[in-house]
Amino acid sequence: MDVANSPIPLTITQLEITDPRRVKVFGPGLATGRTFEMSDFVVDTRDAGYGGLTLAIEGPSTVEVQTEEMEDGFCVISFCPTEPGAYTLSVKFAEEHVLGSYTTSAWTPSTYLPMSPSGAIEEADVTGSVSFVPSEMGVHAVSVRYKGQQIPGSPYQYTVGPLGEEGPENVQAWGLGLQSAEASIPGDFSIWTREAGARSLSVTMEGPGQAELTFEDREDGSCGISYVALEPGDYEVSVKFDDKHIQDSPYLVPVYGPAGDDASGSGQTK
Repeated sequence: MDVANSPIPLTITQLEITDPRRVKVFGPGLATGRTFEMSDFVVDTRDAGYGGLTLAIEGPSTVEVQTEEMEDGFCVISFCPTEPGAYTLSVKFAEEHVLGSYTTSAWTPSTYLPMSPSGAIEEADVTGSVSFVPSEMGVHAVSVRYKGQQIPGSPYQYTVGPLGEEGPENVQAWGLGLQSAEASIPGDFSIWTREAGARSLSVTMEGPGQAELTFEDREDGSCGISYVALEPGDYEVSVKFDDKHIQDSPYLVPVYGPAGDDASGSGQTK
């Protein structure tokens, strides 16, 4: 059956041909973001022809996504991560990935607490690098907290001015792992030896069960100690420099069981 005026001429322009390679994706949300704050980026399909747009965001948390279609082929994508970490943003046009996938990072502000030798404290919430000008000579401590908790190795210490006399009295140890721990869960603390000179450092842990110790040299005059006590009870942590106990050593560290047991035991060296 013939159709009137058949064949009918049609003109198809380049802009009407589906081509996902012509889709453009840009915006600050592709680089970084902050938890519990909306981040956004733009998808431009003006030169890509006809096709459906789909996207997926995968990462440490479920992400709330909002889309807003603008005029002339623009689409604004907004999302709100609730946990820090790396997120992968996949954008498809006409069921094909456009320019691969994008990776972005979400950060939660950390609390930064520098303390001078006199005990003065300055607090700031930060998400990137930190700089400050110390106003006193001596040993300073910097506490870094994430969600209200000290991060491993915090507080960090550094010296302003010339170093003092060498010796174990200038070695300092600090960290939550010197206060308490949980059985079979790593406990951590740090030791600062930069003020004390070049001598031998030893750490031992005695208690009712076996304790596994690991050592990390941070190459900045400090080191990190991590341990796992396998049995609950009271443990004695000895820190010696040049075969002499440092100040406050040995430390009595209660190790609790899964149900909060605080039974103590005494001593074999590990």
